[in-house]
Amino acid sequence: MIFFRKRIRRLVNPDETEKRLREEGLDLEKGDLKAILLSALAVFLPVVLGIAAVLLGIAYLLSL
Repeated sequence: MIFFRKRIRRLVNPDETEKRLREEGLDLEKGDLKAILLSALAVFLPVVLGIAAVLLGIAYLLSL
């Protein structure tokens, strides 16, 4: 989880991310930030759910 801390921090602070991107000269369209957040959720949510399912499965098997 340490590897993704910076990415997660960027996702949690959308105002700061938008401000930083504008300072770097990358202007966002009106709906770009929402699209970026949705795509990040679409990528990370299944991975997190998969890892949780594996860990819960292991815990279940060890409790038998």
